[in-house]
Parts: sequence; C-alpha cells; structure tokens
Amino acid sequence: MARYDFSKVRALIGEQSPILRKGIRHALFTIGFREIIDSPSFVDIHRHLDTQVFDLLVLNSEIESNDTTFLIREVRRSKMHKDPFLVVLLVVTRADEPHIKLAINSGADDILLVPFSPDQLMQRLGIVHERRKPFIVTHDYIGPDRRRNVRPGEKSAATFSVPNPYMARSSGVPHERYQAQLQLAQSTIGKARVASLAKAAEWEMRNICAQSREGTLPEDMVTRMYRLEEFCDELIDRLSGRDDIGSVEALRGQCRTVKNAPTAATFAVLTEIHDKTKRVVGAFAG
Repeated sequence: MARYDFSKVRALIGEQSPILRKGIRHALFTIGFREIIDSPSFVDIHRHLDTQVFDLLVLNSEIESNDTTFLIREVRRSKMHKDPFLVVLLVVTRADEPHIKLAINSGADDILLVPFSPDQLMQRLGIVHERRKPFIVTHDYIGPDRRRNVRPGEKSAATFSVPNPYMARSSGVPHERYQAQLQLAQSTIGKARVASLAKAAEWEMRNICAQSREGTLPEDMVTRMYRLEEFCDELIDRLSGRDDIGSVEALRGQCRTVKNAPTAATFAVLTEIHDKTKRVVGAFAG
C-alpha cells in the first residue's frame, strides 16, 4: 500500500479496550494515517457517525454492553452517516454463534476476531482497501456479499459495485468525482432496496393468506404485521416526494389495523392486503 497517501484518510476507531484501541491507532499511524479519532464510548461513536464523515471505521462489535452492529446497519440504510459506503472493519471479541451471526449480518466489510496480531490487522486493512467486495441488497440486508458459494439450484442475487471512500481518499480521487460515484451508487442501491422490500411484503402476505385459507391465523400475526409495517415505513421514506406512494400508505394503514386487532382479521381482509402488496410490487419492483 506504499503508493497510496493515507494522511488524509479519515478514520474512526470505536474500541473500549485501551490496549486494543492504542494498538489499532498505532497500526493506522504506522501506514500513514493522521486524521484519526478514537473513542471508548458508544454515545461518542454514535455522535461522530451522525455528525461527521469518515472513510474507514474500525469498530468493536460490543461497546459498554451495547451492540454496535446496529450502527453499521443504520449506516448501510442511510439512516446515519452521510456516506453509506463507509468501509467497516468489525472487531469481534466474542465467538459464540449468535454474536458471530450478528457480526456477519451487520454489513461490515470484514471481521477480525480477537486476539489478532498486528500483521493480521495490517493484512485486513489492505484487503478492505484494495479488494472491496460488491454489495448485495435484500429486504433485511445491505452490505458486502457474504456468500462463499451459491447453493445448487439457488438463484444468485444481483451484486452492485459501490465506491470505496478509503481507496478514493488515499488515491487522491477528486471530491466531485467521488460524490458523483456516491450519488449513482446510492440511487442504484435505493431502487434495489425498494424492490426487495416490496417483494418481501408480497411474499409475507402470500404465506399468511395460504395459512388463513386453511381456517387458522398465524400465531405470530402481530409480529408479521409489525414487520410489514416496518417495510412500509422504509418504502415511504425511500419514495418520499413521489406522487404514487398512496398505495404503500394504504397498505401500512391496514397492517396497523390488523396488528392492533389480529383475531378480527378475516380471510377477505387478508386477501385485500395481499392484493395491495401485489400492486406495490407492480408499481415499484418492476
């Protein structure tokens, strides 16, 4: 990485352990980083991401008993930080399966399990700098492609090339050029996310209707309606300003009604909601 200039790369380190934090900072400084902010505080890290712009984030998956993978998911969904393509190296101190699963599904570019050597850290910094994976988009995930192999018969999800601010900054890419790449990628990812949410809503309602057709309602009806409401909330947010989001708003209203009185939902009502999801798919996932 010697041909790159890291002195202007903006890095944020979120690490509660003083020893790990100092080691990560030293590694970044050794390869030329000079614009480094580090913090052991979850609140401070949240504030930094919300108010400043970084190119690289090195973050422990758990700080002050808080799950920090939530912050990465918010960044990827454009709910926090001005650049959703911030490069993220996630440091994991717990190896239990649920925690590792959270880390994998966070949207981080790479995961580094403690303990690790300085050489391992430097290697991972090089990988996320020069060989960033393309992104995939589903209704519950936005981030680098997590798959190693596609299962036989399984349809491969579309991948999207996204800008790498860590690489761009160290390479001296002009601000205007990077912003153009950023806006194009945001638009592409946004459209893919809208389509995924619409299709997920239709799939959810199709399954609910199939079960209710047999004369029983799903035991987790409230949870499913809450999930559908969340899909609609994000769709409305992403489609803000358009004149044709009335169908999504109507769908959200009916989901709320069923959520508040699930046992009163008839097959006719559920079928009507399913029809609305199909219209949403037709309008926004074509």
